Amino acid sequence: MKLSIYTVLSGLIHEAVGAWAPLAALSWAPSQISFFFSANGSLWHKYYTGHSGWEPFEGRFENLSSKADWLSPPAVVSWSENRGDVFLYDDKGRTWHKYWDGTTWQPKYLEQLGASSENRTFVGKLSAASWARDRIDVVGLVVNDSHADVGDYVHLYWDGHGWNGWEDWNEKDVTFSSPPSIVSWGPDRFDVFGIDADSNVWHKYWDGQKYSDGWEILDQTICDVEKGGCDPPDGFKSDSITASSWWPGRWDVWAVGNDAQLWHTYWDGSKIEPWEPLGGSFEAAPQVIHWSTDRVDIVGFGGAKGDPYWYKYGYWDGSSWHWKPSFDEWIEKTVEGGFASEPTLASWGEGNLNIIGLDSKGALQWQMWNETEWYPGENEWEVLGSMEKPEAAAAGLHNHQQHRLDPGSHTDEGGFKEDI
Repeated sequence: MKLSIYTVLSGLIHEAVGAWAPLAALSWAPSQISFFFSANGSLWHKYYTGHSGWEPFEGRFENLSSKADWLSPPAVVSWSENRGDVFLYDDKGRTWHKYWDGTTWQPKYLEQLGASSENRTFVGKLSAASWARDRIDVVGLVVNDSHADVGDYVHLYWDGHGWNGWEDWNEKDVTFSSPPSIVSWGPDRFDVFGIDADSNVWHKYWDGQKYSDGWEILDQTICDVEKGGCDPPDGFKSDSITASSWWPGRWDVWAVGNDAQLWHTYWDGSKIEPWEPLGGSFEAAPQVIHWSTDRVDIVGFGGAKGDPYWYKYGYWDGSSWHWKPSFDEWIEKTVEGGFASEPTLASWGEGNLNIIGLDSKGALQWQMWNETEWYPGENEWEVLGSMEKPEAAAAGLHNHQQHRLDPGSHTDEGGFKEDI
């Protein structure tokens, strides 16, 4: 069967999610978006279908899990049209998984994939990528109880038959302070990036046969603004790092320097280009998404409750990026009272961008660019519901909309005998 344009693009478009973004979003079909968040020990879901708008309606949410003491922000990935996977962990270090198979959410109960390891717990957000149908790679940061600020990366993957891992990547005595960011630019390939305790950016990859020879450091002693040179970054903040890809053989990395501005570097298929500064003032790496092979949209958050979001976009002309409004300028996007956390981004195809954020009052706000204009307006937002009290909104759901889990012990296919 001939692949649709969307399916081909979805293999090239990889979005990256920041360290502590409480929301996660993805699209697995044209005019479709799903977004997720964890609140009050449950995983919540809302989705957009284009023809019917946001469902469940009237500020309601679908509950995809039973009650737990605590769940991390979710990480999401899609390997093909009509497929989506969600990953998160609890306060006991156990990893949990749920997926959409094109018809329903599976398994009936959350699937436990394992624990990080004895006396080691996850910190920050998991990061997931897929380089082919029936393949998922998940990476996370784990720390020892006695070293809460730095740790190692661990790797888990689905090979089409079962889950494998967690594998420990504590090589070359590199200790990381940021959660990882993983991205794939083609079959049998993924790249992982992270920031260590000394503010350096490190890189590791799988090429289909083997891993790279340990971790390599991305040189930060040189930088480039339109080939004219600039002062290099004096290290990077440890909060987060973002990786993305818009073409086979291409990755881009986005990190916030100790000077608070956003920095960008990329692999062009043969070499790593010097860092370039993109201005702004951030605490953590912004969210980045590509809806075509020559387009990047960036939405960042200043880091304090009540701050606006900052937005810019760029396009690639074959030899360099062109940033709008400029290298160091950003467009302010705000709501009354400002925002309270990082945004999440999703795109269902060329010309489409969705921004979902949490405002300072706990409301979830949505804005969309669709080909020629912003909806509902250039600096207007639609309220989707409240993240602080999703249970009250969910109480009125119809049975076909809500798949609430029954508590208790049971065995999930492919999982462990335990439920949260």
